[in-house]
Amino acid sequence: MPGYSRDSQFGDWQRSSSLCGYGTTRDYVLKRDMTNVVMNRYCKMQSGDLQDPYTSESMYFVKGEKTSMLVQIDHVVAVQDAWASGLWRSSRAGERVSYYNDPDVLQAAGVDWDVSSSPVWLPDNTAWHCDYMAKRAYIKHKYRLTMSSAEKTQTVNLLTQCAAR
Repeated sequence: MPGYSRDSQFGDWQRSSSLCGYGTTRDYVLKRDMTNVVMNRYCKMQSGDLQDPYTSESMYFVKGEKTSMLVQIDHVVAVQDAWASGLWRSSRAGERVSYYNDPDVLQAAGVDWDVSSSPVWLPDNTAWHCDYMAKRAYIKHKYRLTMSSAEKTQTVNLLTQCAAR
């Protein structure tokens, strides 16, 4: 995608003022999305239990060189999608780091995602489809991001089915 560079355009995790000023957005989201959380004195995540909303599997997280990567912080509307959907505009450059670090955009999840080729990827856990799609629609609206016609059709159809339940 012309001009797109995740690292240079969106930055990295920012320090969270709600976590001693040392913990980052990643620590904040892990703390929010996990139970039995253990943090160190610098408000950095050390361990916790995750009920992965994407797979419905339970997992135990322990911070470490070989284990931290087992739980990811997913941008529900991917950073590249946000770029392509409007954050590419130079007038919106100031929103990119905020987007990257907005807890509303983020979800802790395991790393075993089965990414499909449909307009909008849906997690394997069908029980979470409605919440996931509603969260995507909210993010697209909040950040004034566009949707392709296929994405909009899939979103409207799924949310209509959810409302009918």
